[in-house]
Amino acid sequence: MIGVQGMDLVRSTTEILKQCELKQGDEVIVYADTGKAPGIVQSFYASALSLGVDPILAVFPQRRVMLQEPSLSALELMKKSTMVVDCATDPGLYTKGLNAVLDAGSRVLQVLAEEASLARMVPTKELVARAEAAARLFHSAKEVRIESAAGTNVTADCHGRP
Repeated sequence: MIGVQGMDLVRSTTEILKQCELKQGDEVIVYADTGKAPGIVQSFYASALSLGVDPILAVFPQRRVMLQEPSLSALELMKKSTMVVDCATDPGLYTKGLNAVLDAGSRVLQVLAEEASLARMVPTKELVARAEAAARLFHSAKEVRIESAAGTNVTADCHGRP
């Protein structure tokens, strides 16, 4: 029997995928490894099924190395999909593989949150609009500076970042 947190997780992952504007017949790869909490992986797969898309669950052995390229078979599967829900424990951020998937026209949703956090954070249209506005600001920025009253003062160069 699924617990209350499991129901919240399914509600949240379903809303996340709705915000991705998937259409019936889209091919969605739920990409995971053996180190990821099974509840997250199963929830995204179940949510994709409930939305009428064509999900494929691809689980590979955990690589345990940050920024390691996915296997060639995983990469080919992801490149041919409409969207990848990347639930890998160690995500392939900033890898050639991720760039190849994006260049092939696939969209990628990287799931970095833990199960309890994901269950609590249900996206809304307003929240998505705020995130998109922030993305537009970052897209045109040359640098980003973060300051706080507590003494934080960090500046990052944005040149060359997609």
